[in-house]
Amino acid sequence: MLLAITYQLRDELTARGVPYPVRPGPLATIPGSMGESQIVVERDRSAGDTVAAPSTIMRNPTLQWKRGIGFRVRVWTRSTLDGAIAMDHERIADHVVDQILLAMRAIVSGRKTEWRVTGGGLLSAADLSELGAQSWAGVVYELRCQIDRGVTDRTYQDVAASEATAGGTGGFGFANTETVTGAGGRELPSASTR
Repeated sequence: MLLAITYQLRDELTARGVPYPVRPGPLATIPGSMGESQIVVERDRSAGDTVAAPSTIMRNPTLQWKRGIGFRVRVWTRSTLDGAIAMDHERIADHVVDQILLAMRAIVSGRKTEWRVTGGGLLSAADLSELGAQSWAGVVYELRCQIDRGVTDRTYQDVAASEATAGGTGGFGFANTETVTGAGGRELPSASTR
């Protein structure tokens, strides 16, 4: 769900003229001092999720719970002005965060769900150091949020990967003996159908 929202956010921000790439996180490498300004969306592992009873006026027998998925949007901004000071970087970050809030409102409305901003602010020098980004020549604004996901009473429908099994001569083989079908009854790719 969060990956799809990341791509929707990218499209919304592009349409709004925000020139920064939007990437799913966490980042594999932290930007250096001259790194690219960017927006990173990732699960908030420190805050976690919440679980609550569904809030709906319509009777939906399959909807059992509502999970608030914790995520954060980190806006890495750096002013390109000669002699830029902290307030130059912060001004850009504030404009980008405003656009993110507007874009998320459109995304959530289209998905017919709810979301909450649980906090936000500029990361301190200590926070950046903890991330390994003490050389970042700009600011990082972190917007912490939750988006609701319905928990429905249905059979698990994802496709499991083939499992490796030890072979008789010390080698490895792959076992996949089940036929898995997707939406509409079509057979999904497996080791025997690829």
